[in-house]
Amino acid sequence: MSNKTIFRRLRRIEEKLAPNQENDIVVVWSFGPEDEPHGKYGYRKLHVYTGLKEACTEEEELRYIKQAYEDIPLESRKSVAYWSSFEAFLKHQKCKCPVHRVEGDFGAEEIEDLLKQFDDVLEEAARANIEARTLDILNNE
Repeated sequence: MSNKTIFRRLRRIEEKLAPNQENDIVVVWSFGPEDEPHGKYGYRKLHVYTGLKEACTEEEELRYIKQAYEDIPLESRKSVAYWSSFEAFLKHQKCKCPVHRVEGDFGAEEIEDLLKQFDDVLEEAARANIEARTLDILNNE
């Protein structure tokens, strides 16, 4: 067999096995890092062959959330407060990242205040931890 024939066959095999960029596979999920593009309810898309990550549109998200809500058995919906109605479920599903909080329920100043309170709590916990370790070291000597 000549090299030319081998290369031609190899190209045909590659064409059959290589991913077709026009028919890309898209995976949709509703969790992940906050710095990745995502929609109002946290849904994002990953194009498997291209590696492109993008946010879902609100229409797509509502379709996925509606399907998820309908998949919850009626008996279970009655037992959980935020499953009682689709509106409550939708409100519970809303993305809670800083970007979407600024757009929705909280203003930038409120978020800043919350972050400052969080920093204060962390600093206080760190000081208490250092004091406890210091006492533990002194007691063990």
